[in-house]
Amino acid sequence: MRRFSVAVGLAVLLSAIMVACGGDTPRDSRESLAAYFPDRVEPANLEKVSDIRTFVGDSLWEYIDGGAELYHTYGFTKISTADYRSGDVDLVLDLYQFATSDGAYGLYSMLRPDEPELVTLGVEGYFTGSSLEFVRGEIMGRIVGYDESEATGAAIRGLAQHLAPVLPGTTRRPAMFSILPGDAAVANTDKIIGQGFLGQSFLRMVYTRDYVLAPDTLTLFLIDDPDGAVMAEWFGFVSDEEKSPVSLADMPFDENYSLLISNAYYGDVLAGLKNGKLAGVINFSDQHFEFVSQWLGSLSGSSDAGGP
Repeated sequence: MRRFSVAVGLAVLLSAIMVACGGDTPRDSRESLAAYFPDRVEPANLEKVSDIRTFVGDSLWEYIDGGAELYHTYGFTKISTADYRSGDVDLVLDLYQFATSDGAYGLYSMLRPDEPELVTLGVEGYFTGSSLEFVRGEIMGRIVGYDESEATGAAIRGLAQHLAPVLPGTTRRPAMFSILPGDAAVANTDKIIGQGFLGQSFLRMVYTRDYVLAPDTLTLFLIDDPDGAVMAEWFGFVSDEEKSPVSLADMPFDENYSLLISNAYYGDVLAGLKNGKLAGVINFSDQHFEFVSQWLGSLSGSSDAGGP
């Protein structure tokens, strides 16, 4: 393996040391969410049968009664909710608003099942039979029925199809995903980890995607880290037992600021700075050298404009 010691370079760094067809619309989603709740949806024969209830900030726990902390991790600001009815079908519509479109997609990505039935709504959505979740701009929508009947499914889809075009904001995935490679990617594994990545509470808003390089499955990750402060903090917490005494000499990190970490739970984790990002791979081994090296090389000219 091509390796060299990075002790000197790392010490210097530690001592020295962040709509419909794309693009964000103006932040009109910060207006009252109530404006997006229709009184009726004629094709689905749905009618709003309750007042619109809104929960702001820390009052979220009053509505979901558990799990509110996850929502706040992604910059939750408020939720509005109302009940709808069509004949014997009853639905609940929730519109969750976040401070950023990346936050909305991040929460959505953590709720999406491993093998979803995807639907083309906003950035993306999925249907479960009795519910439908989708995200557009700073808003994540959730429509929940009380059974999995054909009538309930049709009503859910009808309400979702009415909502998706009228909600404001981007229909693109967060731009960071555009600089992760598409080759060998595992479908539906784009995620944003809000905090606690690799067991470190300060590793926040981490963009990840899984890859199959037979017989292994790897995870590539990116964190915005323009001055290297996040990397310096993380590497400062890595124990001597976990640190490899050497790193990869030919791996094209900036100024060779990188570290190979042996973790009993995650396997070998390679990470370092590249073009203002903390970039890395979980479950790294020598046979993945070319794949990871080519990806890092592509980051030299990467841009955060646009998505896949």
